[in-house]
Amino acid sequence: MSLRIYIFLWLSLLSIASAIVLTAVESHRLEQLLIDEGDEEHRFAVSAFSAQVEQEVDAQIRVQRAIAHSIEARLASAADGTGGDVANLPRAELAQLAAQYRSAAVLDNVYIGDAHATSVLYDPPTGPDGRAIPPTSYSDRDYVQAMLATGDTAISGVHVGRRFAVVSVHIATPIWTRDHRFAGYVACTLDVEQFQAIADRIAALLPDASVLLLDKRHEVIASSGSKRYPRSQDLSQTALLIADVADPTTREGKDPDGVPVHAGIAVTRAFPRGWTAIVARPSSLLDDRVRAAQLHALLVGGLVLGVALCVAFVLAGWMARPIARLARVAGAIGNGDFAQHPPQLGVWSPTEIRALSVAIGEMVDKLQAYTVEREHKLAELSTGNASLTESLAALRQTQDQLLQAGRLAAVGQLAGGIAHDFNNLLTVIMNSAHFLHDGATDRPGDRADAQEIIGAAARGAKLTRQLLAFSRRQVLMPKAVDLNTILVDMQSMLLRIIGEHVRLTVTACREPAIAMVDPGQFEQVLVNLVVNARDALPGGGAIQVTLTRETIPAAGAREAWLVLSVADDGVGMTEEIRAQVFEPFFTTKAPDKGTGLGLSTVYGIVKQSGGDITVSSTPGHGTTFRVLLPAVAGEALAEPARAASPASPAAARILVVDDEPALRLIVARALASAGHQVDVASTPTEALALAATAGVRFDLLLTDVVMPDMSGPELAARFAQQHPETLVLFMSGYAPDAMGAGTDRHHFLPKPFLPSTLLATVRVLLDGQRRAAG
Repeated sequence: MSLRIYIFLWLSLLSIASAIVLTAVESHRLEQLLIDEGDEEHRFAVSAFSAQVEQEVDAQIRVQRAIAHSIEARLASAADGTGGDVANLPRAELAQLAAQYRSAAVLDNVYIGDAHATSVLYDPPTGPDGRAIPPTSYSDRDYVQAMLATGDTAISGVHVGRRFAVVSVHIATPIWTRDHRFAGYVACTLDVEQFQAIADRIAALLPDASVLLLDKRHEVIASSGSKRYPRSQDLSQTALLIADVADPTTREGKDPDGVPVHAGIAVTRAFPRGWTAIVARPSSLLDDRVRAAQLHALLVGGLVLGVALCVAFVLAGWMARPIARLARVAGAIGNGDFAQHPPQLGVWSPTEIRALSVAIGEMVDKLQAYTVEREHKLAELSTGNASLTESLAALRQTQDQLLQAGRLAAVGQLAGGIAHDFNNLLTVIMNSAHFLHDGATDRPGDRADAQEIIGAAARGAKLTRQLLAFSRRQVLMPKAVDLNTILVDMQSMLLRIIGEHVRLTVTACREPAIAMVDPGQFEQVLVNLVVNARDALPGGGAIQVTLTRETIPAAGAREAWLVLSVADDGVGMTEEIRAQVFEPFFTTKAPDKGTGLGLSTVYGIVKQSGGDITVSSTPGHGTTFRVLLPAVAGEALAEPARAASPASPAAARILVVDDEPALRLIVARALASAGHQVDVASTPTEALALAATAGVRFDLLLTDVVMPDMSGPELAARFAQQHPETLVLFMSGYAPDAMGAGTDRHHFLPKPFLPSTLLATVRVLLDGQRRAAG
């Protein structure tokens, strides 16, 4: 197949496809345009129809309400003899009023009813047969019942009169007395022909359209246009009305005769609410217009296709000749004959073919430059590989940090559990040693041994506090304090700790630095960090302690933080050491120079106080620790004055609950030595059984927090159901969070403790209770 024929076939196919697409698009555009035009016509017509109906009804309602207001004014000015009922007003006065308004507004008729919904006056007074209309009760009519129910003007649907079988629509307006009692009503019959006239005018605007006005029951009020329906005919089951469509103003459906129509529908929003105006035309009219538009688009597409085929034939010959010449040149270049050059094409050649000729001419130059470009790409690839290596290194660092955090959490949980059990043992040891010390008054050696045991137990208690601090379960007593004050007060002590070979510089914050911390624990943080910095300066150096206030972005907001920075210019740390610096029992010092709990204690205190701690270090260039604590508004709390120790109160009955037998017995012994009556229970269940014993009353419940079958707070809650007046004192090595401690009846005693501490705490609680009761 020749190149010319090949190009012609492809251009022909392209022309045919383009003509089909253009024809389809144009046909769809015209179809949508006709549909939108029909929708707009229907919306306009039905909107005008609905508005005119609302105006007509509104005008007559205003007249009717004017009659009602006139009668209300007459009732207000009448003597008490009227009884607040329209029936008691003079008939002549009512007739003159009705005739005056009916003549001015051209109402069909007006009738006035009494408080029993019975008509007392008609205007005109005679019916279509010329005879007088007798008083009639209208209390069973739907519009009268609606008026009485709502207390406002009500309108009926299409109504067929009982006496004269006339199709009409009625409106009723209530009449009220000054004290808001129903005195009667004013009603009128709307002239249905006026709605018919409106429908005829709307039908004249759209040829072949049907115009309908329906009441709330979808019964015909007026009908005009190509199809007419009898008044009061029920059209509620018409498919057009019950169709479920997205656009309530225009829709496709079937009219009452089952003919497909395209309609505009409007439901009156003003009075009368719920009437429906419909303007519909047969769908076949729109279909005819759409088919005509499609035929026109098809003819235009065929004409475009014929012209395109002719142009394709000419272009095929025009494009084939230079392309054939370029193909021969390209073949020679492909065989290594770079002496060949593409032909010079004239300005009348297609731009793309001329561009192809230039491209072939440049091919040789590009082949020669290919080697240089390849080397450049290899260099770029090497750079990208280095960047990828850095990203992988950063990812490994993040993974190491996550592993370290998990390891610290696991160690912290283990340390907290060990410290809890160890606190129980220390409490027993300290109290037993105290009893031994007090009982050996005539044995100085035994007293000295007991004192050594107490001292060793105190050192063990300090170790457990460090473990609890690391596991964030230490007993803290936070309050609002100014860290500047602590920093200044601690400066002289820090100078004594670090020695004369180290220079210490302390810089307080220039503004108040209020934080919610335990003052003693913050002092421990400061001392541990300064001692750690001192140990990093074996040959002397400088330590800088700085307290600043910074605003650091956190969780999409900006928060105020107090930053304690402790920096030294000492030996620094390697990356491996820095990764383990907060782990408990990790130390680079000699075995007898440190426990490895200093920095882990700092870590736990800071985390438990709601803060964070970071470390940056370079070997040979020093280390900087940054402690971040949330800043709080307000002022620091002053230290409360120490109250005098109260006198010993009368003995009390105390229930001791602990699952550790030795601790339970040692606490009971200490309390009994002070004259208290002590009951003991090994489990919360046993304690609740004692509480349920008839006639038993406890002044204090002393309970552990962590027990096998039930926690201390749960026991206290159930115990309070039987003895609500009993005080509760928790004892535990854990922090009192979530224990209920600190309320009027719940208090906390940290383990380990001495008998003197236990008895003093119990004495204060019982004294406070007796003072409140007395």
